[in-house]
Amino acid sequence: MPKLNLTRREFLKEIVTLASDENITIIFSTHIVSDLERVANKVAILDQGQICYFDDLDTTKENVVQLAIHHNSEVNIDVPNMLRCKKHSQGQNCVVSQVDQKWLVDLQNQGVEVRVYPMGLEDIFLELTQ
Repeated sequence: MPKLNLTRREFLKEIVTLASDENITIIFSTHIVSDLERVANKVAILDQGQICYFDDLDTTKENVVQLAIHHNSEVNIDVPNMLRCKKHSQGQNCVVSQVDQKWLVDLQNQGVEVRVYPMGLEDIFLELTQ
């Protein structure tokens, strides 16, 4: 294992130990998502210097999904819990913090096709910062 990876792992271990032993909060800024998943219990995503998303790491990984909504481009569908949305000629692709199941069923009952895609933390980061 290269020395840099070993050093980084030891650094991460020290962060976890320090936070646990001293019962303190540590703010850790990184673009290395795998490091974040090892040490964080909360995640904040910054876009152009502003927090655009903040929640527990586990909640983020479980609830944030992408919705591919296929409909007539003339229609404007309001999406609950929306973080970001990109419209295109066949509909819209939206990232939401949680799927509103009643809204989803109502929309599908109206004949609108909606596909739900799970997202990894890196995908969430990229979608919210582009």
